[in-house]
Amino acid sequence: MTSMPQTQTTDPAKRTHANGQLGLFLIAMFFVEASRSMTTVQVPVYLRELGADIRQIGLFFTLSLIFPLLLRVFGGWVSDSIGRLKAMLIGSLAILPAWRKLVVPPGEGTAEARAAGTG
Repeated sequence: MTSMPQTQTTDPAKRTHANGQLGLFLIAMFFVEASRSMTTVQVPVYLRELGADIRQIGLFFTLSLIFPLLLRVFGGWVSDSIGRLKAMLIGSLAILPAWRKLVVPPGEGTAEARAAGTG
């Protein structure tokens, strides 16, 4: 008679760390999706206030769905080619100039702003 190999235990006390992380992730995703749902409803009204017609609003939403899809396909290919961590590093470095423009107001930190005493 052969003995059965030992399997991992399913004791809930030993899985609390994983369950805690999963719970935190699910709570965070709830808030992300709730905020996305709230803003998605308001975007057409905002675009209409800016003077966009129905076709332009439809084009906006079409492109906002297609563009991330293309980026996901490209990102998956890059991740498979060079590895997940290297792909994340390259993506993070590529987006840094855009974050600087969001965080630092225009004119701040420039030579003109320093000369005027405002930067």
